[in-house]
Amino acid sequence: MARPISPSVHRSIDFATVLLLLAAGPLFHFDGTPAEITSTLAGSVLVYSVFTWWIRMISPRMHVIIDSAVAVAMLLAPWRFGFIGVPAARRFFYTFAILSLIVAILTDTSTERKASPS
Repeated sequence: MARPISPSVHRSIDFATVLLLLAAGPLFHFDGTPAEITSTLAGSVLVYSVFTWWIRMISPRMHVIIDSAVAVAMLLAPWRFGFIGVPAARRFFYTFAILSLIVAILTDTSTERKASPS
């Protein structure tokens, strides 16, 4: 199966993700622990995205694995951190996690960059 999301499109999605995670609490009307988690995740996604796309210390394939791990953690977060009873936060976390997994599955990492000649 051809994967339709190129690394450059994935890079754009990453930075839109950072903005969405930062705005999630006010935008979807939740605060407290869920808002703290989304803000922390925004910073984390920004850091590993910079290390993937600009500093090039993380391969795109590893980046997608990290994205998938973050998505699984987001699926579990409402139970683990006790906000399963906050519908807005729970829905955001579930939707975001599922969309993240879809993006990870559809990202083409077969065109990984080659090491530059020394």
